[in-house]
Formats: sequence, C-alpha cells, structure tokens
Amino acid sequence: MRTNEPATYLVEGRHLTEAQCRALFAELPLSDRHIKVLDRIEGDTVVDVGCFTGAFVREATRRFPRKTITGVDYFEDNIRIARLLYPEIRHCYQQMSVYQLGFPDATIDCITLQKRSNTWREQRSRSSR
Repeated sequence: MRTNEPATYLVEGRHLTEAQCRALFAELPLSDRHIKVLDRIEGDTVVDVGCFTGAFVREATRRFPRKTITGVDYFEDNIRIARLLYPEIRHCYQQMSVYQLGFPDATIDCITLQKRSNTWREQRSRSSR
C-alpha cells in the first residue's frame, strides 16, 4: 500500500524531511581533515567509505573530473541524503558495507575513510563562528 506522505530520512534518531536535510547539510563546509585528504588522493579510481551526506565525494568530483569517485555507506538513508543534496552526481553514491565492497579485485586505486569525530550539529556551529 502506497501513501502520499513525503519521504523522510533518519538522522541521529530523528526523521527529517527533504527540506530539513537540505537546511542542515547543504551549507556545511568540509573539515580541515577532508581538505587534507583531497590533497592526497592518488590514482584514477577512488572510493570514499562511509560517505555520510556525500560532501567529500561532491568536492572530489569537482576537483578531479577525470577520476572515478564513488561514495559508499552502509546506511541507506545516508546514500539517499547524498543523492538528494547532489542529484547531478547521484550515480556516484552506492549503499554497501566496507566488509563487502562491490568492486572487482584490483580496480580501486585509493580508498578514503574518514571517521566523523563531530556530529553535524557541532560542524554547523563551527561553520557559523
């Protein structure tokens, strides 16, 4: 049975609408760590494990248009949010587990994995200072 209820996205235990996700995540700047990692990317095929909302992947595709950049995340709603925020590169986001990456052997040149040390709320408050 289908309903006409708007789609929601689970973020830190709360169900958010598309508009709420855009308001929370669209203007978050990359962290210093993300910028440093971008400067170290090598090879033509890059996989960002745990891509969260996709901002790093978006910036990597902007900086390196000739590289194949793929963001993967185990949590389906993170992939949905990334595709919502960056529809022009929605094909760059895939749901999968780091323990079972769906890429053929020897096809990835660089893997990035960046633990989120802060919640999006902390990142947002830092960016408004």
